[in-house]
Amino acid sequence: MAALPAIALLPAQDASAQSAPPTIGMVIYGDAPAGSVAGQKITALVINGANTTNCGSGEVINEGGLKYVVRVRPSSALEGCGAPGTSVRLFFGPTPSSASRFATTTIPWAIGPKQQSITLGNPLPVRGRIPMVASDGVS
Repeated sequence: MAALPAIALLPAQDASAQSAPPTIGMVIYGDAPAGSVAGQKITALVINGANTTNCGSGEVINEGGLKYVVRVRPSSALEGCGAPGTSVRLFFGPTPSSASRFATTTIPWAIGPKQQSITLGNPLPVRGRIPMVASDGVS
């Protein structure tokens, strides 16, 4: 077996070979509000003046009771997202028994974890339903 130079076994120390550290965003969590169900999807909308950007997501989980966890990207990861002076509003998607709802509280954006108690507003009205057509050829 041929001897390999010891230098070939060591990782490269070139700074250009290193990747940038991950961006740190915000994690909002807490007890799930009344009316939510396990598996319900949540969208984090960042409000910056007149602009609103979809900057994260999460869901309701059952960990010794219903809890919610949402990750929100910073503006360094996606333009228009979390930065000082912006707010986050949570949107809870529809469930089999309820329409979509917004949380009634807006949360100031900040880096790191934030425990937040929230309540849900009234269900959003359903504007209409679209009939679905079967594609299997059976009527």
